[in-house]
Amino acid sequence: MAGVANLAQARAWAAARALASHPEKSRRAHRDRFSASLTVQKRFDALLQAQGVERSGRWDGHHLHFLWYAALMEGRSSLSLQTARDYAQRFGKASGSAGAYAQLLPWVSLVRLQRWDAVLAEPVPAAPAGPGQGAELLQVYVAHARGLAQLHTGQLALAKAELATVERLQPLLKDATLWGEKKPPKMATLLQTSLAGAIARAEGRHEAAIALLRQAADLDDELGNDPPMLGGGARLTLAGALLAAGQLDEAEREIQEAQRLNGPSTWVHLALAQLAERRGAQDEGSRQVALAKAAWRAADGAELPRL
Repeated sequence: MAGVANLAQARAWAAARALASHPEKSRRAHRDRFSASLTVQKRFDALLQAQGVERSGRWDGHHLHFLWYAALMEGRSSLSLQTARDYAQRFGKASGSAGAYAQLLPWVSLVRLQRWDAVLAEPVPAAPAGPGQGAELLQVYVAHARGLAQLHTGQLALAKAELATVERLQPLLKDATLWGEKKPPKMATLLQTSLAGAIARAEGRHEAAIALLRQAADLDDELGNDPPMLGGGARLTLAGALLAAGQLDEAEREIQEAQRLNGPSTWVHLALAQLAERRGAQDEGSRQVALAKAAWRAADGAELPRL
């Protein structure tokens, strides 16, 4: 029976490596593989339980995490959000930052898909019972998400109030760990700088926006891309700010780096389309828009995203 578990684990890791190496080419295939792996895991758990064997080696979290990201990158909002909610339900009761991370995943789906009305309608979770163990990560992400939603719905003052909440909670995560690593402080700084950068861009403070969003992008890279813990996209947000500031060559470098790290995606194609249009290359712009729409063909209820 251990051999069955080891074989399932080996296949899961192989799928994960393939997804990271060839994201657009294999994302759909591995989305289906991870979904099937969850079914196999449930059957394996039932077999163990029937024989009185304690369950071990559960891979639900791994499979759900990759299924969530694969669906997210295809714009499959229903599957991405449901998978994130399943992940939150199964692992959100863990103490400290592990539980907080599980509970924030549905918010990540809504933010990445730019469903701002849904972000503002999402119930705000209760504050954690005690500070200092990483549970504040959930509150930080919620304030970040609501701040972006308010900014994109024309409520600048409310967005700034959410930024103040992020900055108030940020120091409480300075010693927090997630899965044995000091990820929560980096995540909190990423969320603070990305929201502050978005506000600066909205106010026309381009250089400040670029500096803040560059810091966020570098932190996003440090957190890894297997899969990106917060859905990725920080470097393309930086590219969008550079395009808005007219720094086209620098924007191109950031788009290329985003593609190198996470592969081609709808977001990458739209960024390249905007770049081509700004340079007067209308045919190339149209080609990239067509590629973006092709990558988004499985999307349900999610419009093409913006930088």
